[in-house]
Amino acid sequence: MGTLERRLTFGLLALVLTAGCYKTECEVNCATGFNETVDDKCGDVITPGLAAAHGGSCSGHEKKHL
Repeated sequence: MGTLERRLTFGLLALVLTAGCYKTECEVNCATGFNETVDDKCGDVITPGLAAAHGGSCSGHEKKHL
């Protein structure tokens, strides 16, 4: 096996092994200035109760980290 083939094989193996290792965080920002980062998807975090408690409007932005 040539050097290029070994590098490609190792790179592909590393990609496959790290594919499921990403952690999803949701950065929540509300109208009252409330900001919080939660270790979950935004769809699971932003609820009508959270929005009502913090000015009636909250939005979230999902981030993925290794």
